[in-house]
Amino acid sequence: MALRSEGRIAAHSAGSTASDAIDPAVTHVMAELDVDMGEAYAKPLSDEVLQAADIVVTMGRSVGHVEIPDESRHIDWRVGDPTGAEIDEVRVVRDDIDRRVQALVSALLDRPR
Repeated sequence: MALRSEGRIAAHSAGSTASDAIDPAVTHVMAELDVDMGEAYAKPLSDEVLQAADIVVTMGRSVGHVEIPDESRHIDWRVGDPTGAEIDEVRVVRDDIDRRVQALVSALLDRPR
């Protein structure tokens, strides 16, 4: 989100079931777009993170596992799971998420303040 908004939107990623490491295939396909995942790590989702969010984007698998605060806007993106997938499928998921991120960034930056 920060990349596609040129730093105008802050975004934080977290998972309802965070693992110990980022899948190597994900790291590889992100590097294809010059995104360095070297400092990235799987972060657990906390109540504090949710309470601070204006918008909470879930990706299907976390629906029902995450309690969205009433004051937050909730968007659910049903996307594929790249974990353990073949590299071509990981690219499909990456590109799907990227299209959705770009549309959300555009909508957020184009709305009146």
